[in-house]
Amino acid sequence: MALLMDGKAGLVTGAAGGIGRGVALELAREGAAVLVSDLERSRAGGEETVTLIKGAGGAAEFAPCDVTLAVDVEALVDRAVDVFGRLDYAVNNAGVANAIRTPLMEVSPPDFVEELIRPQAIKRFGEPEEVGFAVAYLCSDRAAFITGVALPIDGGYLTGA
Repeated sequence: MALLMDGKAGLVTGAAGGIGRGVALELAREGAAVLVSDLERSRAGGEETVTLIKGAGGAAEFAPCDVTLAVDVEALVDRAVDVFGRLDYAVNNAGVANAIRTPLMEVSPPDFVEELIRPQAIKRFGEPEEVGFAVAYLCSDRAAFITGVALPIDGGYLTGA
């Protein structure tokens, strides 16, 4: 059976850890080649993500990028095309936050964490891979008829449970 992302290639920003790493790992598990990107100062984490992908048999490379600089973003897209010969998806994850288990959540004060989780219907942290599951599906051909949808991956936060 074919994987969701067989033959596809693209990039994930903010992929040195947390949600971005979870997304990059899931895309690779589903067969995609991944250009892992983050700030230069986060290179070690980005290279670790690449190592995890390659260790599982996937294709990945690291490229630094500051998404606040247009020249960096243009260079990142060019790099993905140079390395993989195509760009099928771009996951713009840099700076994304929610009640997802990330290094930031692990060092946040308990009362802050409790306030994040309290309004959720599901009373736990989400895992970065859970975000990755939805991203991989939406980037796949199986979601070809889906356009302009907002898909909150928030444990029911928006329901105000």
